[in-house]
Amino acid sequence: MGQNRFTFFTDKNDQSMPHELKSLEDLTDEILNRTIAVLTKRSGEYVKFKIRTKKTLFTLKVKPDEASGVENKINSSDRPIEIIPQ
Repeated sequence: MGQNRFTFFTDKNDQSMPHELKSLEDLTDEILNRTIAVLTKRSGEYVKFKIRTKKTLFTLKVKPDEASGVENKINSSDRPIEIIPQ
């Protein structure tokens, strides 16, 4: 019938899904050095940071009172990273 058009990823290390960071400590300098852009999305009870690198999308969901700490860590990285609100 021909080749299958769909690719199913079964490898645990595949890059098809965003990687969720559980806490601010998971946002390492290594990730920040590879970061291209950061998108923020504010909802009622959470602020979601979408951290885009060349190969991977990382997400970090924090409470609004912790969001300034995340922004400070992003701004204190070695290179300038733009934080884009959505």
